[in-house]
Amino acid sequence: NLTNSIVTGNTALASGSGNINGQGGGIFSTGPLNVTNCTITGNTGAGANSSGGIRTDKLILRSTIVAGNTGTSGAAADLSAQDPGSFATQGYNLIGNNTQCVMTPNIGDQLNVNPKLGFMVGFPGYLPLAPDSPALNAGNPETPGSGGTACLANDERGVSRPVGGRC
Repeated sequence: NLTNSIVTGNTALASGSGNINGQGGGIFSTGPLNVTNCTITGNTGAGANSSGGIRTDKLILRSTIVAGNTGTSGAAADLSAQDPGSFATQGYNLIGNNTQCVMTPNIGDQLNVNPKLGFMVGFPGYLPLAPDSPALNAGNPETPGSGGTACLANDERGVSRPVGGRC
């Protein structure tokens, strides 16, 4: 499980470099992976069956941004899976490049869009959204921290949600 986290600046190398194909530049998981209220961006994957963002056998996303990752030498940019039908969404995700995975969108999901993220700020860091970002106020409209699929009450820095509208 990964919650309230930023995964950025990582690289999975292609085979022949001491690594195997089928990795994820940002996240590589051989089992079920639940990702909630996270941002996965700025990672690189190389080689067939790899991904710059997330490579996993089974993925459940909720209120997460996976965008701005890079795939080279046959790797997917943002998402890749062993079983193309193994991605599930609980809604309100923004996926930058959905072309190499099969995902049925759920309520509030935005596929193949640029989230317009800024540069890392502060410590612990966060990635601010541009004023015209499609992610602004596009999160779950339920009260933060109310359970179910609502966004968490605080972000990774401990700042209360929402700020200026919806999560």
